[in-house]
Amino acid sequence: IPWYGRILSIADTFDALHRVNDKHGPETLTGEQIKEKMLIFHKDQKNLVEGLYKAEIFTTKIFVN
Repeated sequence: IPWYGRILSIADTFDALHRVNDKHGPETLTGEQIKEKMLIFHKDQKNLVEGLYKAEIFTTKIFVN
């Protein structure tokens, strides 16, 4: 997959893990659980995912409306 497609895939996974649905479970995941799953789902891009968290582009904080 081209580089830009991989970045979009990572962003899409991050967004999807914040949703309550049949695929990822009926309960909301914690920020740490989401981070763990991100590293599992994108283990070939571990440095990029960790860099996004370090730069605070991704966060383990959960915001509730």
